[in-house]
Amino acid sequence: MDLDVLLRFGFNILRGDILTAAKYGVWSYHHGDNEYYRGGPACFWEVYESNPRSGVILQVLTEELDAGKVLCKGLFATHPGWSYALNRPTPYWGASTFIIQKLRELHEFGWDHIENTALHSVPYLGRKKVYKIPSNWEMLSWLGPIAIRKVASRLTRRPMVEHWRLAIRSGSGFNLASTESGITPNMSGFEVVESPKGRFYADPFLTEYEGKPWLYFEDFDYTTELGKISCAEIIGGKLSNPITAIERPYHLSYPCLFRDGDHLYMIPETASNDTIELYRCIRFPNVWKLEKELFRGRAVDTAIWIDDGIYWFFVTIQEHRGFAMQLWLLSSESLTGKWKSHPSNPISTDVRNCRGADAIFSYMGKLYRPSQDCSGHYGSSFTLNEIIELSTESYRESPTVTVGAEWASGSVGTHTYAFTAGVEVVDFCSPLRASQVLLSR
Repeated sequence: MDLDVLLRFGFNILRGDILTAAKYGVWSYHHGDNEYYRGGPACFWEVYESNPRSGVILQVLTEELDAGKVLCKGLFATHPGWSYALNRPTPYWGASTFIIQKLRELHEFGWDHIENTALHSVPYLGRKKVYKIPSNWEMLSWLGPIAIRKVASRLTRRPMVEHWRLAIRSGSGFNLASTESGITPNMSGFEVVESPKGRFYADPFLTEYEGKPWLYFEDFDYTTELGKISCAEIIGGKLSNPITAIERPYHLSYPCLFRDGDHLYMIPETASNDTIELYRCIRFPNVWKLEKELFRGRAVDTAIWIDDGIYWFFVTIQEHRGFAMQLWLLSSESLTGKWKSHPSNPISTDVRNCRGADAIFSYMGKLYRPSQDCSGHYGSSFTLNEIIELSTESYRESPTVTVGAEWASGSVGTHTYAFTAGVEVVDFCSPLRASQVLLSR
């Protein structure tokens, strides 16, 4: 029948001539990171072993279990808790696009491209040679301690809130972008900005106006559970009184700022409205006009880079069912023009780096894309990735320095890094008692 590809939706090992019946083989999903999990049940052992990431691969089958050519791979955040049923939607839906993506690449670029972009084989590092359905003893030894901890936590539970705060460092020549790869970053000297009771501040972005640094950030109201964009000048390393820049009846965060010619623009996150919206500053700092809806769909943390007449949009697409994420790179010949998909898309399906952590910036001749790690815990750390190659044909980046939550005492997350000349701003998250941060209702 001159088949190009056969798709296998099943679980047993295939052997014999069926594996070569199609020109490009039999393609099949394996729901599990092939470096650590062979066998099944799918997405269970990640929960059992408290692995913060659950993987999925699309592979070309061979007679050896889960050892075929890996066409693509995704890593997704493991659902916290003990339910593997709740853990499955994110990797299942997050990888549901893999087949059509690879078929599109096969059609547009040919099999050589598919082979060149396939993942290299890696040693198997799983704790078991082949994972199987757990025994009664394994289930009891796992669920018993969980049940005890849950009972104990209910007896001692006090209402807690994960509270985000900003921290500013200015006046020093040091900045994270100059930290060499593998060197522990110096996070000393940051001064914490406290928000009013009933609110938190997060997602800092910096710009300069008349030679002075200004900070735009998410200003979240615990009562309404909505965020707005506020701004303030940084004076002597301190934040002046914030004022509202943009407020809508839906949640706003992540106010990505950039300049194009003489104009200052912002693309805030408006995922709750299923849009990507472009705003232009009419009167600095707090009068903004909606210029255009650039995209309709669930997308978070959009960043833009403008180079040689090309507008590059880094967009994290979020699946509605399970909230899995993929980082896509799109381009246009104008700020409001039609977007064109990059041939390397999606450029990341790894929960450790597929979500942005602030504006893309250039420093000492190098281009950096900040990203955040959302495995294990939302915004657990951020990394500065050096963009090695950015062209209409290819994209490559390499991680340089990573900052974990431990830099701030009591912190469990840090997920945004803003940089401009002489000023750095980060955010961090600390679990606090609700009475410490909430207004009485």
